[in-house]
Order: sequence, then C-alpha cells, then structure tokens
Amino acid sequence: MRVFSVMPILAFGMLLLFAVTSVDAVELRYDSGTADDFTFQLTDGYLVRFSAPEFVEPFITRVSFFGSRFGNIDPEKPPFGYVAILDDEYNKLASISVPFTEISRTPAWNYIDIDPFIVRDTFWVYISLPSGMNCGVMMGKDLEPKNLRSRTGNHASGFRPISDGKYNWMVRCEISDGPPGDGIITSESLTGPKFLGRDTGVCAGSLALYKNGATFPVDVSSQVTISKLYIFGKLAGDWFSSNKEFTVYILDADLRIQLARNYPYRLFTSTPGWAAIDLPDIKVNGRFYIIVEPNCREEVQFEIGYDGAPNKGSDYTAIGQKEEWPFDVDLAKLNWMIRVEIL
Repeated sequence: MRVFSVMPILAFGMLLLFAVTSVDAVELRYDSGTADDFTFQLTDGYLVRFSAPEFVEPFITRVSFFGSRFGNIDPEKPPFGYVAILDDEYNKLASISVPFTEISRTPAWNYIDIDPFIVRDTFWVYISLPSGMNCGVMMGKDLEPKNLRSRTGNHASGFRPISDGKYNWMVRCEISDGPPGDGIITSESLTGPKFLGRDTGVCAGSLALYKNGATFPVDVSSQVTISKLYIFGKLAGDWFSSNKEFTVYILDADLRIQLARNYPYRLFTSTPGWAAIDLPDIKVNGRFYIIVEPNCREEVQFEIGYDGAPNKGSDYTAIGQKEEWPFDVDLAKLNWMIRVEIL
C-alpha cells in the first residue's frame, strides 16, 4: 500500500465525469475540484457511487481524496482509517488500511494505491477516517455538485443520503483498461546508465511555478546526445480545456541556450506521474543545464514534482538570472524530478 499527497497551489477546476489519465486509463470524479468546505466525522465514513467505464477489463487501481489531518498524532502509534471498494449493495470487495501519518497536514489530494481488480457497472468507494476534536482528518466538500453521488454512514449503522445539504465528498478513483503497468512510466524504468537525474524517484510533493523555472545541472564525462526529457508532474485547475504550454531550455556550461521549445500541458494530467518529452537530438559535453518553466496562471497550473532528499543542484532560476526561493518548502531538501535520456 502506498499513500502520498500532492499539495496544489489552488484547488479548483471544471466538473468532469472522468478525465483521461493515459491512453488506457481514466479518473472518475463527481466533484468540481473546489473544496468549498471541510468536515470530519466521529464514526461515519464518506461514500461515493461510481459507474465503471465501458472498458474490456476495467481495473480499479487507485483512490484519492482531498483533505488534511489535524491534531497531534503519535508516529509510533498512529490512528488508522481505511478505504474500501463496495458493490452496489454495500458488500465489501476489497479494503486497505490508511495510517493518519501518511495523510497531508495541509489540504491536498491524498492518493491511495490499491491492489488492482476488476469492477463492473456501479460500485462505491468508502473512506472511513474516524476523527475526534483533538485528532483526525478533514474531508473536502464540493457544495455545488451537478450530479449528487455521495452518502454517509457505516456498515454498523447503515448508509444513508446526506441530510444537511446537497454536496459531494471530494473522492475520486482511477480505472485502467486491462491490468495496469503496460505503458506506465515508473521511476524504476528510468534508471540505468542512459538516464541522468538527481532525484530519488520518490515524490514528496509538487510546486506550481508562476514565473521562472525548475533548474538542475547534468554532468557527462564525454560527448553524448540527449534524446528525451522526463518530468514528474501533475496539472491543477481548468487543465482539461486549456491549450497552455510550458517551456524547456537546455543551456551549455557557459549558459548559452542550446534549445528553447514549448510543449503542451496536456502531456500531463491531474494524476501525478512521469511524462516523456521528445527532444531534437542535442549533443552535449561536460556540464549542461535543464530549465523547465511551467508559466503557471491562476486558472491552470503545471506542478513539478520533487523528492525529499538533500539537494544535489536543483535550483529556481530564470534565463540569465537567479531568483529568490518563494516557497515554504526547504530548497536544501529537495531535488526536481527531472531526468534526461542519452544515446
């Protein structure tokens, strides 16, 4: 089981029944992306009904929710919640425990990987996060839903419609067509002599850069040809209808521009992951620099992932000048998740 969170700069977007996360996968959702309010529950859980897409083999692979934990949690004896997949009559198909220590301290999308299995027709995602006044988890609420799909309750007392208003819990799930893994880029698949990078491969979070770029140096001992760039990132805001682009620069050791090219945001989705960017063959030798400028705007953001390891050269710069670091995250304790492939 893996739980990780990605902190958006803004949490808003358009309502979609599903968003394409790859050629053979979709994210199912009924919230608008806006957390209008938050709540916690003592014993009841959060239930959302989904309809499986018409895939040949619809495998559910991941559940996510927008929320945050609060209070003092003992890391040695943390409280646990759990995520369950239920059939249309609330029979449990699968479940997985979720330690509160793995949930973001600030409002963010929290992702829970599950062992994939096939779901058909309609099913429920149930998230139980028992909370009290001193410790617990806040769940995001979308107060302007266009398709009410949420309920509350638990197996002991039963499940029931929400009675204190019309809203949807901010809960989503991902479905792949066929067993997941084929065509998905993993950190492990970008490891080896032909891949150059400085990150650990484990995402600790992501940042939206409204100006300037994510910069890191690469060193080679002889002349090589760069063929591809890989970036770990995600989109937030109204990305599904946006034609926004980000810019990739490659500079030589003397900071002369060898490449400046725009690429569409749509290479990424709202699901954090690696994307491959094709480059024209560029020959480099010694040290060179990669700069990725997301050019984020209020309505749409491209967030670049980072790890939580000691910095090995990652920086925040614009072409020709170094900028002050504007984020609360410690620059000394992160590396941009950007890698290059060489021939």
